[in-house]
Amino acid sequence: MVAATHVLAASLTLPQPIYGIVRSLGLVEDLREGIPDLEVLGFLPIAYNGRGLRPAALGSLVEMASEYGVTCFPPIPYTEHAGKESETHVPVALSYRNTPVGKHYRYAAALVGDRLGLTVPREWVERGRQLQEEMVREVMGA
Repeated sequence: MVAATHVLAASLTLPQPIYGIVRSLGLVEDLREGIPDLEVLGFLPIAYNGRGLRPAALGSLVEMASEYGVTCFPPIPYTEHAGKESETHVPVALSYRNTPVGKHYRYAAALVGDRLGLTVPREWVERGRQLQEEMVREVMGA
């Protein structure tokens, strides 16, 4: 992270990994003292499933993002293929662009790209924003 200009903190939507994000943000804050241009883009919740502790963990991540003044991007849904690679060494979840997981990665990437000032298809950015709003309503009751 010392050589980074931007940080995107990805976290599983479970309580323990989210506590790790808190510790990582402390490290980022320490680095910012020596690197004032370091920008935290936000949090990317991954492997989200609306059951069990995951909605509460996602709510904590949304609240934490608000406290730090950063974005909490829409969550990437859980898939049994997470972390597995195809024969071409492409993550299985990403190799099928039009699967729900592939689409969520696309929309999250569009929001990050838009934040960085890159040219991104507007419909992807708009869909990403819709997913963000849905996430906040779902986990925060707003």
